[in-house]
Amino acid sequence: MNRANYNPKTGKFRFSVVKPVPKGQVMKMYGDYQVGMSLSAIGKKYRNITGGSVRELFQKRGLALHAAPNAWTKHRADGSFESKPPMTPREVTALIARMTWVSVPEELHLDWRKWSMATRGEFILRVRRHLEKNHGHVFAPTTPHSSNVQPFDYTTAEARVIAEKWNIGKDSKRFSTKLKPASQGMIYKGVLYYWSSGTGYQCCLGKYAPAIGRPQLHRVIYKEHIGPIPEGMTVIQKDGNKNNFSPRNLALRSKKDCALMNSIQNQYKRNPTPQNLRRFRWVIDKCVLGRQEARLAKARAATTLLLEQFESPEKSTSLLATIQRRKK
Repeated sequence: MNRANYNPKTGKFRFSVVKPVPKGQVMKMYGDYQVGMSLSAIGKKYRNITGGSVRELFQKRGLALHAAPNAWTKHRADGSFESKPPMTPREVTALIARMTWVSVPEELHLDWRKWSMATRGEFILRVRRHLEKNHGHVFAPTTPHSSNVQPFDYTTAEARVIAEKWNIGKDSKRFSTKLKPASQGMIYKGVLYYWSSGTGYQCCLGKYAPAIGRPQLHRVIYKEHIGPIPEGMTVIQKDGNKNNFSPRNLALRSKKDCALMNSIQNQYKRNPTPQNLRRFRWVIDKCVLGRQEARLAKARAATTLLLEQFESPEKSTSLLATIQRRKK
């Protein structure tokens, strides 16, 4: 038979002749199948074909195939198979107790297809509570969110509509975004920003590109409403609420100041004494904020001087001297 292979570089199809599989080789493949090798593994071993092609080959030869382990368990007297009964609430509870991450276990695949979205959401919530209590996992914050964003998870209808829109015309290998049981995040202007415990809410559309990175939601909103972010500066939420993306709640801080604030804050969390609390507030109010305002004022003065230089070239001699003096 003929097989058409598409070449994306030339935009043409190349037809190749596939030789029929000899009967002796089919029996060798079926022998491996009887031992326990999967159809896909057999296809890679003998012919470099898919598991579905191997299945069709066995069916044309009249060879019996195994029943799917997740769908069938018992064998009736007449030779047919009995459907697997759904898992009981006790079995689901025992399954959750063994889980170490938010996912759909293999034992639950058949029941998961029949569950409603509300039942799936309840199962995911139970898994998160178990992981927080017994494994110390950190999930998206549950603090109140600002009005310009909308939280979502695996069961949110709006998020599923957005994901389907971005994935139109793309297969599972080239999808732009994908909702998983562990997915959490925020919706902003029709884009999904997924939660990451290390970087906060970030956009994950398409493949990762070093030049673009993963845009973070608080930086995107700051650029849209306030302005560009200077190099070496970071954007923080003033009230410490990771879900408050109001432009009035966003501010610029240097990485050095953020490291100092995080250090003092961690000391207070480890030892919440009144002395550490006063020190933490003093660092924020006096040391960090005061120094930050002075640094921003200095930058504004330098920018004003440069603008004046473009308007009046006669000040060019004093500009270099001023910059060198400020460096000292």
